Amino acid sequence: MVDGIFSILFLIGLVVLALINIFSTKYKMKSSKKKLHLLSLISTILFAFIPGIGYRITNGTHYIGYPAEIVDYHGEWIVGVNMFGIFFNYFFYYLLFAGIRKI
Repeated sequence: MVDGIFSILFLIGLVVLALINIFSTKYKMKSSKKKLHLLSLISTILFAFIPGIGYRITNGTHYIGYPAEIVDYHGEWIVGVNMFGIFFNYFFYYLLFAGIRKI
């Protein structure tokens, strides 16, 4: 149970650190890049919880995330966080929205 709580808190901490970094006044970043970073972060979280796309169940284990899995829930507060999946989804959506903006 404790591992699951720490995994969830770690994931929430990553999201908070990313938001602080994006909106920090210490580093000057173009407004359009800030919007792309925020949009990719929101999309990573939003697409993970759409049933049928980002949420699937296999052998009693719940997998959350699209296109890569971000979180896997095994039951009874046993939660695993896939860091590669988080970074892959974030950059996937960032490049997708940057490409759409170029068009």
